[in-house]
Amino acid sequence: MNKFSENPREVILEGAKEIALEQGISAINIRAVASRCKISVGTVYNSFSTKSELVVAVVEDFWREAFNDFHKCLKGEKIFLKR
Repeated sequence: MNKFSENPREVILEGAKEIALEQGISAINIRAVASRCKISVGTVYNSFSTKSELVVAVVEDFWREAFNDFHKCLKGEKIFLKR
């Protein structure tokens, strides 16, 4: 099984995050994400019913990662930022 068939929502979210990192959050749209993930627009809508829902998921994921990294720093763990 490939990654998409195991968790399509996660693959779509990663594609949207890549777009946000490269072009900014305002560049996220359903068609661009579908193209990035090489899937149909309808497949994106199966996981995210609106563009707003997708953008909120992207922002929540970015914040979750930031808080996790911050927590690791507080515990004295060394983290390396990817750029």
